[in-house]
Parts: sequence; structure tokens; C-alpha cells
Amino acid sequence: MTISSQELNRTVSKRGGWDITARFTDSETGEVRQKTMYFPRSSPSVASVTARFVHNAERMEFKVNPLNDLDIEGVDVRDLLTKLVSYIRAHPDVTFNALVAVADNQFPDLPWKPEKMLLKLQSYLEQRLKITFTFAQFKTYVINHKFCGVDG
Repeated sequence: MTISSQELNRTVSKRGGWDITARFTDSETGEVRQKTMYFPRSSPSVASVTARFVHNAERMEFKVNPLNDLDIEGVDVRDLLTKLVSYIRAHPDVTFNALVAVADNQFPDLPWKPEKMLLKLQSYLEQRLKITFTFAQFKTYVINHKFCGVDG
């Protein structure tokens, strides 16, 4: 996924400094967001504007991934998710059964059996994105998207 940015408007702020409005577009989903950013200096440098654009694009990448807002039946599974994401990225050819074994080994006290937990993760993502994944597609999604606790 890539978030592109484009400056739309630059106006002198009533508070002094500049208000710069930018459009951020997700290349994968086509989602577009606009954000106005305040720069207190009379003339912001290109470097400071670029840095803010990059920062906002990175934040948007995390917001696009529904697994970053994961809530399954009121159980906090973020620790499990970060370990599974790291494992899948390190072992992209992992099978579903091998990942179940990793989850069972790393988290023996889950309220669900590991197989059911992985299916819940995949189902949660499918419901939020309104698409159906094979396990291979689920792994590709995990590899290509930003996760809190793993990517920043």
C-alpha cells in the first residue's frame, strides 16, 4: 500500500504562520482524506512541509488496516497479533496448520483454540473490508499492511 500526498492549498493563517491543506490518497483502496496542517513559521521550509506530509501519510497507513482496531469479543489479542504478523512476515510460506501450532505454543491460555482464533482474525478482517480471503490472501494482507506494535 502506498499513500500519496498532494498539496491543495496554502494560506496565511489568522494566527500567523501558514495553513497548508493536503490530500492523501490510498493507492490500494482509493480512499481520499484531506487534512489541513498548521505551520507556525512565516514561511515553512520544504523539508518541514515534506516531513509533516510523510508523518500524516504514515499515520493514515495504520488507520487503513482494520486489524489495528481489533476487538474480538472483548478480548485484547494485540500481543498475539503482533507475534503472528512477525512470524508470517519471517515465514511467508507458513501453512495454516503450522501457524496454529505457533499460536498454541506462544499463547497456551487463549480463550479459544488457536485454530478458532486465527479464523476469528481472518473473519474480522473480511467483515471490516467486506471481502473474502483465502489463507494465502490473508497472509499477503498481513505482509503488505502496517501494524501497530510491529511497524511503528
